Amino acid sequence: MIIQSKLTEKDYVKAIFALRYSQKTTFIRIGLLIVCAMMYLGIYILSPATEPFPWQVLFYFNIAFVVMLVLPYFLSKKSFRTNKMLGETTKYEFTQDYLIIKGGSFSTQVGWGNILKVKQIKNWVFIWQSIQVFNVISKTDIWEEQISELKAILNKHKVKNNL
Repeated sequence: MIIQSKLTEKDYVKAIFALRYSQKTTFIRIGLLIVCAMMYLGIYILSPATEPFPWQVLFYFNIAFVVMLVLPYFLSKKSFRTNKMLGETTKYEFTQDYLIIKGGSFSTQVGWGNILKVKQIKNWVFIWQSIQVFNVISKTDIWEEQISELKAILNKHKVKNNL
């Protein structure tokens, strides 16, 4: 089975955001930040009003919140621009023994035992080669029959997946 995919910068940013905001830890961090800000405001409101309101603390909470939301956007754009392979047309060949990934400037053959997991999130399929290295395929480039075939290959080789 062969799937050909090409990511644009916009696609890559959307995929990274889909991945980031599918993780429970991201929502836990945002929730903790909001809870801390609310607790700080609650303590200030309940304490005697002898001190002026500490606007700088509220400013720091806002900065942290914005950084958590905006920083991934700029980092993913920078990552796409600096790694030219991300923008190349990539051909994924799924065989019974290997995943073969070919682009204009690279070629990789990975055994199924070296694939950590395959994760489907919204409009994307992420193929994790390690905790830090993954490939992204847009689901617009994949037919339903191909997803079923890929799931069968992954299950045969006991690769963790949610297809």
